[in-house]
Amino acid sequence: MDILFPIETASRELLYKVYLCNILSNKGFNCYLGTKKEVYYLIDKFENFIYFDKGYHQGKSDIIYKKIKKNNGLIFSLDEEGAIDFPDSSTLKNRYSKALTENSDKIFLWGEFQKSLIDNKSISKKIKITGHPRFHMLKKKFRLLYKEEVNRIKNKFGDFILINTNLGFGNNIIGDKNVKDRYSNRFENINNIINYDKIKMQSIVDLILKLPNSQKIVLRPHPEESLDYYNKNLGHLNNLTITYEGSVVPWLISCNMLIHQDCTTSIEYLMLGRKSVSYLPKEKKYNILTELPLKISHRIDKIEDIISFILERKNHTDYSCDKELKIIEKYFSFSLDSLKEISEESQKNAILYSNNKLKIKDRCFLKLMSIRRKLRNMIIKDEVKLSMKKLKGFNNKNITYFNSKTNEIEDSKVNLIPISSNLYLFKK
Repeated sequence: MDILFPIETASRELLYKVYLCNILSNKGFNCYLGTKKEVYYLIDKFENFIYFDKGYHQGKSDIIYKKIKKNNGLIFSLDEEGAIDFPDSSTLKNRYSKALTENSDKIFLWGEFQKSLIDNKSISKKIKITGHPRFHMLKKKFRLLYKEEVNRIKNKFGDFILINTNLGFGNNIIGDKNVKDRYSNRFENINNIINYDKIKMQSIVDLILKLPNSQKIVLRPHPEESLDYYNKNLGHLNNLTITYEGSVVPWLISCNMLIHQDCTTSIEYLMLGRKSVSYLPKEKKYNILTELPLKISHRIDKIEDIISFILERKNHTDYSCDKELKIIEKYFSFSLDSLKEISEESQKNAILYSNNKLKIKDRCFLKLMSIRRKLRNMIIKDEVKLSMKKLKGFNNKNITYFNSKTNEIEDSKVNLIPISSNLYLFKK
């Protein structure tokens, strides 16, 4: 049976999806990993397949679900944004909508908290708490996957502080107007969120300007953010590097300290065994801040106190994180082996169908799609620029490398077959 995996943000999704494709292929599935357009093309052409949904979006997802059901496909939900939310859980409630729960054949949840938002008798058989592979792969078993990149970062930067921002509403590359158009139906207070993001952005700039010049700093904005504001206000600093480069995990492993505002990367940092620092503007709007990153971080409100903290404790590896790990367990199920849970559950729920065959004309068309995209990308519009940035790193070199390392760790023999530059087949 075929499994289709769409990918949208390579820095966040690529590694775990390659690993999951490898494991499932070793169990007998044929796994296709590609950009959304390529995967949607397969949905129209294939029958009797599994589609791994990465999150519900009103209007767009409903059309895709209808096509999948028409071709006798199964929908397995594995949400990319399944834990961190505003206090009213508005984002999660929208993502785990009635349309998603009714159309999904299996719903893989990050934790008990998410289950409490959607659980009812009619869908209880569909639900399985598994955690998420993205976080499971922060465990020591998988450090080999990051070793080469960690060594490169350490050799280049030495000791440095990592500052991560998550200001995709107020500093988005597509601009405020497009953000409002895109998200106003999901967030009634979208204007407040955008405005507060801008306040948070200014506070990060103020912090960096006041940190000691002797301190090396790496600023990693969210993939959807524009760099213009940071370059304009911070570009003159010799001790600062601003980058989107690669997955955040090797940077978390390599840094001496993580500073954020209310970012998911603080959770990943905790799972690596270290506690981050949260710095927010003096006026805090808790109704539009995500709570969990604040709960598990050192919360420091004054820049001078952060400077003192840096001087006193340059390395936080001596800090015990047991208390904080207990806090996040009901949201992330970090104690579970999510790769094992998801692959075994997929096998249980799969139907024994023969694999679909891609015709020569389909392969040619998919290659043509890739060429068209490269040409289109030469005309840089905001939406195109955002898509390009989010897919950066999704290429043959990285996918081949991660698949070979997975074969090594899992002692498997899964082949990688490029269909086009935007679509890959994993096959035992």
